[in-house]
Amino acid sequence: VFSNTGAIGVTGTGTKLLTLGGASIGDNTFNPQLVDGTGTAATATVGVWKTDGGLWILGNAANSYTRATTIQNGG
Repeated sequence: VFSNTGAIGVTGTGTKLLTLGGASIGDNTFNPQLVDGTGTAATATVGVWKTDGGLWILGNAANSYTRATTIQNGG
């Protein structure tokens, strides 16, 4: 469990992709807030890529990233 709910800082420009993977089907919970860039990184956008067969839960209700959430394998 990643329990910190603070926003993840994004720098630069373009698409930033968070990749989550692994085989555990337990509740792998990721609570940090996922947001697009702000200020000098305002053109940076965030997306999520889930790979492998494990289970991931994005637990922060304040997530506001704008790119796709893609699930490659598993559920």
